[in-house]
Amino acid sequence: MFEDGWGNKWYEGDMLLGGIWYQHVPSQKGPNTYYKLLTNSPPAYAYSHLVLKAKFFMLPIATHKGNPWFSMPSNVQDNLIALLEEK
Repeated sequence: MFEDGWGNKWYEGDMLLGGIWYQHVPSQKGPNTYYKLLTNSPPAYAYSHLVLKAKFFMLPIATHKGNPWFSMPSNVQDNLIALLEEK
């Protein structure tokens, strides 16, 4: 067993994918698809069977307080929503 930097416990034999965490940045102006890359955070893990899609395109938009910000193109968001609706 190991505990990741987020406090989750994972056990021998678990099938995991690890990666970088993007945090959604809420907007007071309505819905958006902005995310900041948590560059100084530990890797994030998820059970591989729960991952719908990996390595999709994110557009860089700005850097705030040392964390790069990205926007999710609408076609990527539409594709992810379609994948969720299939489940």
